[in-house]
Amino acid sequence: AELGLGDREQPGDSGSSNTSGSNTSGSVTSLDDARRRRRPALGWLAAAAVVGLVAGSVLTGVVVNSGETSPSVIASASLEPVDASAYQGSATIEQVGEDAVLRVSVPELPAVDDGYYEVWMATSDAATMVAIGTLNPGRDGEFVLPAGMSVADFPLVDVSVEHFDGDAGHSAESVVRGLLPA
Repeated sequence: AELGLGDREQPGDSGSSNTSGSNTSGSVTSLDDARRRRRPALGWLAAAAVVGLVAGSVLTGVVVNSGETSPSVIASASLEPVDASAYQGSATIEQVGEDAVLRVSVPELPAVDDGYYEVWMATSDAATMVAIGTLNPGRDGEFVLPAGMSVADFPLVDVSVEHFDGDAGHSAESVVRGLLPA
């Protein structure tokens, strides 16, 4: 059948009873011939694997080198405790493509029972503040800054405790604060 061997007689089949163990009705194919017939399939399989590896490498190179440059740091500052706070952190603004991205890390912040942490950018005297986003305890925050927001105009980074009270303004409960160099 597949290997060029004849059909085998099953025990109990009618037909000749060959007790000598030789089968004169089937054809014999050498193992070398059978191996040669399988080798082209192995060659095609190896060639397909090589093509797959090359294609994967090329696609990886295209994705990695798609024109995006690595972020460049615009400014960074340490975030120091405010009032009775014992927490510290860091703030960095990076240029990522077209966007200025603020990265804030305050690793030891505990959960807030009746509220959350808000990240703000403010003028150096904190007279004008812009809410940037919420910061979850135990996680770093990453915020795309509004287009046109200048570090020179808003160099102060502030993290405050905000309560679920419906007031969108700053609570005056700052936890950490830092001044970015202009």
